[in-house]
Amino acid sequence: MERPISGGGGPVIYVPHHADEIVALGDEVVCLERGAATRRGRPDEVFVPQKPRYGLAPERA
Repeated sequence: MERPISGGGGPVIYVPHHADEIVALGDEVVCLERGAATRRGRPDEVFVPQKPRYGLAPERA
């Protein structure tokens, strides 16, 4: 999954379930809960390093 995805030049929607993949592969993250967007931003804005993996960053006011 780390190689570039080529095609029509539009956005790619990838649905991983592990934050490690999201941080490694994503340029922009949208978190969904029951179909509604709850957070959106760069992976480093949405997730913070936690041992051994990543976790959600505190919500901004």
